[in-house]
Amino acid sequence: MNKYVAYIVTSVFCIVMPIFFIAYIYWDVSQPKTGPVGNGVQKPTFYQLAPIFGTILMGLGNLPVAIMRYNENKKRIEQEPHDLGREEGTGMDKQEAGVNSLEKQSIYSVLEIVDTQSGERTTLAEFDYVIEAPNWTADHKYLIYNSKGQLYRFELETLESTRIDSGYAIHCNNDHVLSPDGTKLAISHHTQEDGRSRIYIIPIEGGHPELVTALAPSYLHGWSPDGMTLSYCAERSGDYNIYTIPAAGGTETRLTDTLGLDDGPEYSPDGRHIWFNSTRTGFMQVWRMNTDGSDQTQMTFDESNNWFPHVSPDGLSVAFLTYRKGDVAPNDHPANKEVEIRIMSVSGGEERTLVTLFGGQGTINVNSWSPDSRYIAFVSYRI
Repeated sequence: MNKYVAYIVTSVFCIVMPIFFIAYIYWDVSQPKTGPVGNGVQKPTFYQLAPIFGTILMGLGNLPVAIMRYNENKKRIEQEPHDLGREEGTGMDKQEAGVNSLEKQSIYSVLEIVDTQSGERTTLAEFDYVIEAPNWTADHKYLIYNSKGQLYRFELETLESTRIDSGYAIHCNNDHVLSPDGTKLAISHHTQEDGRSRIYIIPIEGGHPELVTALAPSYLHGWSPDGMTLSYCAERSGDYNIYTIPAAGGTETRLTDTLGLDDGPEYSPDGRHIWFNSTRTGFMQVWRMNTDGSDQTQMTFDESNNWFPHVSPDGLSVAFLTYRKGDVAPNDHPANKEVEIRIMSVSGGEERTLVTLFGGQGTINVNSWSPDSRYIAFVSYRI
């Protein structure tokens, strides 16, 4: 008797679940893929739930279940294998793996902007592969992002992407910054000789890369407002600290000397300060110092782990990425976590959660404020 009951239950389940899948897919497809998507955590998507339901179906009914993804550009549903690789490295490894995949999984990237006044989110484009770390150009026309080791220019009017020619530098990570005058792009490329990240500069329209940092690993984060100096995180003698170097190349200057990880150094628009994040207190917190390394001052004080402070062009606000308490080690900034983009005054004080999303590594590694200080561009992800 029991085996007949089990057979009936299994049969009903196997009939109902595919119907649920089909209904969900077509409901999801019918939803707008651009425009405001609201605040807070996005609802669980089909792309995140499919592996769970797939496992149940495979076990109960032995039915093949593929990961279905809606392709915005082609407006169709397609089946693809679950084998895309995420380009990332985290924590003290600081992306030393470069564009070598550290974990194999399907990733769906969503390029978004958020209005810092209203909190309204707008989806610009969706990709069935990894894109990371948008920069906003000073003319307000483009976003620059990296994907699969190369850089791309995304036009905000046409929503089309174009690859930027970077010569032999085809193993770039998500640490790239535009020059203040908008004519150049500084990139972090993993060299073929040793696989370690070094900083190069190319023309904004693309071209031959010029080496800036001979020593490695070096990860770019800031360009001084006068265009003369780059700021970056670098590992020297086993420890990661903040350094600066002339944009034309030359001798680097060490600004921090604490044990642990100092990362994400970025200039304020007035050129007076460098903002960065550090684990020196036991948690990853946001700090600020003078450009010569003096007066290092802690700016956030909670028990979350706060990464990559980005100052708005008007110099009034700073945005940063927050991992929740206990979610990750202080020196780690992995992908595929529930994270927040927070914002506060450059003078410190109360923090405000602007966006809660599924992301982390690649979301806002570099400054992505709009030139008018109204919007922030970022990348969220789905598995």
